[in-house]
Amino acid sequence: MGHYLFEDATIGIILAVAVEIFLLISWLFMRKKFNKLVLLMGPGIICLFVLMDVLVKTNREHLEETTRKIVKAAQEENADAIISLLSDNLLINNRLDKPATADIIRWHLARPLIAKNYIKELLVKSAHDKSGQVEFEVITNIDPKSSYGIIPIVSSRWLFVYVRDPDGPYRVSNMVMLKLADQAGIDVFKKQKLNPDF
Repeated sequence: MGHYLFEDATIGIILAVAVEIFLLISWLFMRKKFNKLVLLMGPGIICLFVLMDVLVKTNREHLEETTRKIVKAAQEENADAIISLLSDNLLINNRLDKPATADIIRWHLARPLIAKNYIKELLVKSAHDKSGQVEFEVITNIDPKSSYGIIPIVSSRWLFVYVRDPDGPYRVSNMVMLKLADQAGIDVFKKQKLNPDF
């Protein structure tokens, strides 16, 4: 479920403050007929929204969490953790399905590559029950033992498209690098002969 009302407690707090102001004004004009316990309604609404914000995980929060898991798994060079979050219907560049993409991810992460990933910006562009899109920028410290080690830090911007089965987790159905540093993104999933000595 979307539960969009509980994505941020701010809406509830603003609503509660408005209700409390209305109740205080009402109390000022009708003190004799007014039950003072009603004045607790505003703080009660605040508590409800804060509690629901903590207890309810929205679609947006699920998408953020899954994206962070993938970025962390890349940092840990854990190909299987990334592959487990790919959709069976994955199709990258209209040619790479999940098995082909899994081979490329394993190949990239089979040798030292990433020392640390830091998400600089994460924007959930859409969050629905069955799909979503996340755009994010990640700063990567390249492992000095990597063949790319001459570039110590690189910034990349990505777009992940997600799908979700009912009551299942979000899984990536497509991913595109939008930018690399200040240049256009590169196709890291380009189909090529995998050279183990690269």
